[in-house]
Amino acid sequence: AVISQYPPVDILALKAAKNLEINLWRAEANQTTFPHLGKLIACDALSRSDIDAVANSIALTGAFPDSFPMAWKAVDNSYIMLPTIQAFKDMHKSMTTQGTINFGKSQQLKAALAAATTDVQVAAITWS
Repeated sequence: AVISQYPPVDILALKAAKNLEINLWRAEANQTTFPHLGKLIACDALSRSDIDAVANSIALTGAFPDSFPMAWKAVDNSYIMLPTIQAFKDMHKSMTTQGTINFGKSQQLKAALAAATTDVQVAAITWS
């Protein structure tokens, strides 16, 4: 005798929910930290706003904003010196690189999700 699962698993609904979860995981990862010069730099909403403001000042004026401290505070409360615009651009590149890594990871998870055929396989997909 064949024993069927009751109620039947709606694999498409599970996959749709997991896809949304993967998107949230990536968004959360993008708003945590990124490594730069051996330190972790905060990238939460407030920190990202500060990074964007400096980047915009450089883009619009070619210079740091007035009173820029020529350094950036790391998560461990130490400072990374940013004596030049290029040094800031290098930090910004580290942030962008981490975002690209996070995107790649989300795409790998979505590929695994597309290949999943059971609820157990879907449930096994995690960010960690």
